Amino acid sequence: MRNRFISLRFAVTLPLIIVLIATFAISIMRYRADYEFLAKEQGSKIVEALTNNTQNELNAILSQPLIMAEIIGYTITNEKMFLGEDLSAIENYQKSLMKSIKAKIPQVSVISYGDENGNYIGIRDNGEGKDFSLMLKDSRTGGLLNIYEGDSINSNIISSIEGYDPRIRPWYEPVRKNIASSWSNIYINQDEKMEATTSVSVPVFGNSGEFRGVFEIDVKLNGINDFLQKNKIKDNGVVFIVNDELEIVAQSEEHNNVVITDSKNYEGELLKVKDSKNMLVKSLEALLRARDLEYKKVHRMEIEDNNNFVMISKLENPHGLRWRIAVVIPENDLMGSIQSRYNISIAMIMLMLILGTIAGIYILNKVTQPLLMVASGYNEITSGNWDVEIKQKRGHIKEVHEMIKGFNLMVDNIKSYIGKLVEKQNEIEELHKTETQRMNLIIDEKTENLKAVMEELMEKERLASLGELVSGVAHEINTPLGVAVSASSLMEANNESFKKELLEGSISKSGLISYIESIDETTAILNSNLYRAAELVKSFKEIAVNQSIEEKSRFNFREYIDSILLSLKHEYKNKNVEFKIDCPDDLVINNYSGAISQVFTNLIMNSLIHGFKDMKSGQINISVAPEGENLIIHYKDNGLGMNEEVKKRVFEPFYTTNRGKGGSGLGMNIVYNLVTAKLNGKISCKSEIDKGTEFIIEIKR
Repeated sequence: MRNRFISLRFAVTLPLIIVLIATFAISIMRYRADYEFLAKEQGSKIVEALTNNTQNELNAILSQPLIMAEIIGYTITNEKMFLGEDLSAIENYQKSLMKSIKAKIPQVSVISYGDENGNYIGIRDNGEGKDFSLMLKDSRTGGLLNIYEGDSINSNIISSIEGYDPRIRPWYEPVRKNIASSWSNIYINQDEKMEATTSVSVPVFGNSGEFRGVFEIDVKLNGINDFLQKNKIKDNGVVFIVNDELEIVAQSEEHNNVVITDSKNYEGELLKVKDSKNMLVKSLEALLRARDLEYKKVHRMEIEDNNNFVMISKLENPHGLRWRIAVVIPENDLMGSIQSRYNISIAMIMLMLILGTIAGIYILNKVTQPLLMVASGYNEITSGNWDVEIKQKRGHIKEVHEMIKGFNLMVDNIKSYIGKLVEKQNEIEELHKTETQRMNLIIDEKTENLKAVMEELMEKERLASLGELVSGVAHEINTPLGVAVSASSLMEANNESFKKELLEGSISKSGLISYIESIDETTAILNSNLYRAAELVKSFKEIAVNQSIEEKSRFNFREYIDSILLSLKHEYKNKNVEFKIDCPDDLVINNYSGAISQVFTNLIMNSLIHGFKDMKSGQINISVAPEGENLIIHYKDNGLGMNEEVKKRVFEPFYTTNRGKGGSGLGMNIVYNLVTAKLNGKISCKSEIDKGTEFIIEIKR
């Protein structure tokens, strides 16, 4: 590995820069940590304070109407104000109450009463500086809901609404169903203002305790909006209230919460959080939907690349209202001036760092320049330039002067020494050239010898294989010939016996028939065994001739495989080995049959000796398929297989796992050489322990 060097200037400058950068980084980290701590402390406290203040104000806004509604409902019940032909008694009572209610509870927009007959009486606040409006439906209005300009039936009618039924209104139905005081869901008033409203409603009972109607007080959400706008922090923060459907009940923004869907029929709906134009509100939709949302916990969220402090809390003491309060305050609103001072401080520190670095490098350059000149001189010498001389300059310190003087003296000595080395180098190069030529001649000679030895070994292996073939065929022929000789001897004895009986005239018909049957049986035995011996001789002759004649010839591949298997039968007949051959019957190729015979012989013997060692039975599959101009041969046994080490070295010469039992280690190497050199093909091996071995051979057809 090459050593990496750094310059002296870099070695001295780097620590200086590191110290300056570290100081800068630590200052920034410390300043940032203080800023983060202050931001979290301030943000958390302000968000918590604003949330608590909103909670308290909302409780006051919502609790007072509830108490007032219960008192008025009780009075209407107790005074039996509903017993008249119309609602004039309740009308007069509500008129007397409206001014005092508005003075104490400014968020109230309407007080009203509806009964089981569908009658309705309400007093509506039209806003600051305006008169109250009477809203009436009873026998006096002919079934219409009239809205008057003033609080008297004699004032002008602003609008008349047909089909108005208080019994189906959101503030009436829950009380009618449960016979108990409750807050209604938020709804849109069916009048020309179409304001979002929630109502607190109480039941009114008759003499016998029967349900007669509902008194309710409307709390307009715009009143809550006004309160939230007055209490939010700066212009960028936002406080809003949502219900379970994530509709905006109220917000500190100057946006209307009501989305008009049908102005003619006074229909509308609350603005959804997801549809808000304020990104601070819109970005909280996912947080509000989260099932594992932690309430009253300060969250620090990034919205539009700016940090914001967020707290979401449930409305406390809601009296049945399932509202949630969300407070969002941008961090810039709290820490804007601190952030500006922080940026100025960072800029000043950065400027100091740059100026300090420039000054340090300038001073360091004055100190290290002589050293760099010496280093440059050494580089010149290394590149082969010996005519190097460093000139002394004024202003060098004493130690630097001595160093340069020593360097120049060293260069003079090196020049003298190099001249002598050049002479020696020329002598060494001549010697090296001579030795290289001699070694090349030796290598060529040894290579030729090695080739001759390998060819001799392959020839010996082939002859040894042929010898084993001769021995095996002789052994196989011996059995049918022995049977034939025995049959011939038996026939000769029967002939002599028959001839004697014939000469004596003692032959009988049954004896003649017995003689003929014996002759037929003996003849059949002779023909069968002599035919078997002839086939063995034919197979041996074909293989032996092919192994001795190394010339290409055309032959039927399937028949040739059968001949090889027949010639090796003496090797596997007692080992319970099954052969499965998959080869086209009409496949004819033009190649070296002797080499192919030796390849298959060595593969089969390798399976018998190594693959099926200590196995009671085995199976060898030989699959042959033509593929274009090539022949693909798959030779596979289900033997013991080979580990990775043996598989990697299976084709190496003299490598054997059976050396102690006569293995030479040349069998598979000969197969490899025959396939790749003689047959101009290629061979590969696949094997796993206990999964057998497969050789894939590809040769020309």
